[in-house]
Amino acid sequence: SDNGKSREVEVDIDELLDMDSDDHRRSYLQ
Repeated sequence: SDNGKSREVEVDIDELLDMDSDDHRRSYLQ
């Protein structure tokens, strides 16, 4: 159960970082 929670959090952070990096890239390109 603990491992499953960690995985969920990891995916959430990954998704958030993905969006963040995308925003940063757009800012960099503009």
